[in-house]
Amino acid sequence: MKLDNSSHLSDEFIREVIRFCKPADVSNFDFIVKGWKRLYSGTARMTIATRTIRINPLVIVRINSDESKYPRRTVKGRYAAYLPYLLLSSEEAFVHVTAHELRHLWQYKHKKGWRVFGAKPGLSERDADAYAIRKVRKWRKETRS
Repeated sequence: MKLDNSSHLSDEFIREVIRFCKPADVSNFDFIVKGWKRLYSGTARMTIATRTIRINPLVIVRINSDESKYPRRTVKGRYAAYLPYLLLSSEEAFVHVTAHELRHLWQYKHKKGWRVFGAKPGLSERDADAYAIRKVRKWRKETRS
């Protein structure tokens, strides 16, 4: 895995979160973390292959370092595909977005694999959010103990 970090987070912390959030059979991807003016954002892209170049799956996470913007709800009900959830810090927001995007890589690999109730087969924001929420809850338990 290649890591490109231009955010306020340390490389060690980012690698720890990736190990924590990564589904078992997702590997060989590149990860970019950037600072951002808004709260957070993420993108997952699968392999692009041409005759001359091959690019690994790519995850891009953008995160804001301003802790005064938390606690914060993930969505406000206008996007039915996403699930609402309360994030308490930028650290939790990073865990949430990382888990969400890594779940998308898993979904690309397992087109007909198990999904959370109400999620469509293939790529599903609802399934990715449910996975991210489970990971954030587990992160809270393990880091606050």
